[in-house]
Amino acid sequence: MKKIKNGLAVSCLVLGSQHAFAHTEHNQNIRTELHAYSSFTYRSDAVVEPGQSYQIPGALLGGEAVPAEKGFNFDEALLEGTLNTAHHYYISGKLSAHNSDSIELENLWLTVPNIEYLASITLEVGKINSEVSPSANWHASQHPLSESSLLGDIYFGRHFNDMGLRLTRTIGFVHLGAEVFDGDNWPATSGEGSASAFLQLDFSWRDTMAKLRGWHMQSQANNRTDTRYTGSHSHGGNVVSSPSTEYFFTGNVDTSGVMAELSYGFTRGRVYLESEWIVAESEGDIANSTQRSFYENRYEGYRVLLGLNYAQHFLTMQYEEIALQNDLLSAVTSVFAEGANLVNNGFEPSRAVVSWSYQLNPDVRVRLEGVSEKTLSEEEITKVNVGLTWQRSLLGK
Repeated sequence: MKKIKNGLAVSCLVLGSQHAFAHTEHNQNIRTELHAYSSFTYRSDAVVEPGQSYQIPGALLGGEAVPAEKGFNFDEALLEGTLNTAHHYYISGKLSAHNSDSIELENLWLTVPNIEYLASITLEVGKINSEVSPSANWHASQHPLSESSLLGDIYFGRHFNDMGLRLTRTIGFVHLGAEVFDGDNWPATSGEGSASAFLQLDFSWRDTMAKLRGWHMQSQANNRTDTRYTGSHSHGGNVVSSPSTEYFFTGNVDTSGVMAELSYGFTRGRVYLESEWIVAESEGDIANSTQRSFYENRYEGYRVLLGLNYAQHFLTMQYEEIALQNDLLSAVTSVFAEGANLVNNGFEPSRAVVSWSYQLNPDVRVRLEGVSEKTLSEEEITKVNVGLTWQRSLLGK
């Protein structure tokens, strides 16, 4: 935790040293509003059968990284809003339900924009998402694809939200940020802490826009285990057991990423490209009730997305692939490594999705997808998804 605090302090100094070039964002530009979203999808197949655990060979998984089921799926429902005030701050929140009928308070935070005596830094504090990467927070109702990101599942447990604070500063085309969290989110553990810093460059000329972002996150874990199929994290109404719940990791996780975005707008639409690379390295101990080993890993993955919007039509294609390397540096049995899901024999999981959707009206969009993935083995699984998303402003515009 000491390293995390030192890293945040350095980031704050960087943010505060640029006072003379502030790009102001006043509180009155934020509106009081409330929006609702939902997504429903029929899937022709699933990567695992009901009652089986979802384990990508060579990957330690956690958070909400569970696959969608075959048949009709309620992907999610969201209710998010912002309340502005006359006192130079505003409150934002989000209620959500993912793959079940249980509703949770996903986010609730206070924002104080452009604090003058802190060099016009914006402060956000509460239960917040991480802004290091869009892959850290995925929602089927707000994303072009109904399939979650493979990178997001492995590196962030699909939904990164935690108690913490964020400091951001925009200076011309440069956007800087630093975050610190309690650690109650994959890949950390509660009370141990995560911290991150990011830098984004924004460019635009005529009808073209470009973004380039780099970031680093440091997380600490103490006896971290897979809780996806325990207690309130059970999914689909099925009782699922997994040997991964019997293994515990203690150590540090360093994750870094680079992302580039390019878009071009024309008369009736837009074409855009996203390219992202993420690498994570862990170092520590992994143990069960009988054995323990010093452990290191390196997960390196990339994601490429190409999209075209024309009138009411939306075409999106995405490909992801991750190389997984695990090293057990102490003498343990082969059963230990297999039970911990660390044996992959060079297997690299991948997923490709092609999606077409059509905006029926301002609220409803229908979606058709073809999915091809090799996430559990070299055997390719293909499926067709048909669904719709609904969104509506309930207050404000």
